[in-house]
Amino acid sequence: MGVQRLPEEVRKYLETKENCMVLDVACGETEIPIEVRRMGHNYIGCDIKLKRGIDVRCDALNLPFKESSFDCVLTFATLEHLKDPCIFFREICRVLKNDGVVFGSSAFLEPFHENSYFHLSHKGLEMVLSKHFRNVEIRPFKGWDCFTAIYRMSYPEKLQFLAKMLGKVNYFLIIFIRELIVSMQLNKKKRERKLKELEDDRYRYSGAFFFVCSNPKK
Repeated sequence: MGVQRLPEEVRKYLETKENCMVLDVACGETEIPIEVRRMGHNYIGCDIKLKRGIDVRCDALNLPFKESSFDCVLTFATLEHLKDPCIFFREICRVLKNDGVVFGSSAFLEPFHENSYFHLSHKGLEMVLSKHFRNVEIRPFKGWDCFTAIYRMSYPEKLQFLAKMLGKVNYFLIIFIRELIVSMQLNKKKRERKLKELEDDRYRYSGAFFFVCSNPKK
């Protein structure tokens, strides 16, 4: 799932800061540079391919920047395409300032795409991130459940409205049916256990996860 605009949480964070050095790893062609620079921050976008809006061509596993160079690092829809996530986050920690923050996303139940290697669950993602950061927050990417991801990444551009609608309908049906089955449980202990499982459905059926990391382990 490519992120074309700054997620709301990132925007709110940057609005509280002044003159930040922001690195966007594997940035692709998006509107993010315009948004970040408009807020008065310094933006550097890097990618393996040199395209419009990309400032530096480089390998994400070998970033050509000095230690502690950036206040904020963005990395959306990148992790699944890397052959070694641990090397990647070691590089992120190296170029991030001690009080810096990382915002990113990672595929989970999205279809295989563009040589994607790692589609991590929230538990797997937490394990990887916790090796490199002391503070880690992970949550489902808003509006991107697995059904929406499958339909929208499978349908052509002209049918995206239909794909979005089908995804939402499928997600609603499976959640509704699961809740109906749980409500019919006569055994109180089983019902309570199933209700707890329902609370985890946003993670279970997420297409991708959004994460925020700080306090790097250097």
